[in-house]
Amino acid sequence: SQEKELLEVTPAPTSVLEAVVLGDKRTYAVYDLLSPSLFNTSRSLNVQLKWKRPQDSSELPTPVLHAHRYVSGYGLQTGEISTLIYNTHPYRAFPVVLLETVPWYLRLYVHTLTIITKGKENKPS
Repeated sequence: SQEKELLEVTPAPTSVLEAVVLGDKRTYAVYDLLSPSLFNTSRSLNVQLKWKRPQDSSELPTPVLHAHRYVSGYGLQTGEISTLIYNTHPYRAFPVVLLETVPWYLRLYVHTLTIITKGKENKPS
């Protein structure tokens, strides 16, 4: 219903699709890109999303799979880049491919790589 929608979408979508993804109900705005009435005079589509009311950050759900990356220490002896990957799904494991981009001037030593899963250290192969 219109009252429960959190976002105002402009221009109005051609159709709205509702689906259940991993137990969560999702609503998708679908645009027919072949419809000439959808485009403005510059032949571009500019979709605008506006919150209908101010968002409280406590209402936002945590993503099922998310990462946190930080740099700590300095120099060759104490400097490190840490990437923590979290899976908050109650029972499902997800395959993860991690691609790190680091500045060219950093020295990386693969023998110092540690992977910890469920509190247990796994040696990379």
